[in-house]
Amino acid sequence: MMLRNLGISLDLAVIDRYVLRFMQSVRLVGAETRLPTSFPEYERIENRLAEYARSLGYSLGCMDWAIWATMKAADEVAA
Repeated sequence: MMLRNLGISLDLAVIDRYVLRFMQSVRLVGAETRLPTSFPEYERIENRLAEYARSLGYSLGCMDWAIWATMKAADEVAA
C-alpha cells in the first residue's frame, strides 16, 4: 500500500473489503470469494482487477483508489 500511495508504482492494488465488494458487484470474482489469505490468492485477484483496469484504459493503482473511495463513501452514506 505504501508503494502505491507514495506514487512509486501505480501497478499495485490493495485488495481490501471495499475493493473485493466492488469486484463481486461487477462479477470480476464470485460472491463467495473472500479476502485472500495467501500470496497466490492475492495475485490471482489483483491480476483480475488489473485486466479490468487495463480494459477501461486505467492503471491498476488509479482504479484501486477510485474503487476504494467510492465504496467507502457508499458505506458511509448507507450508515
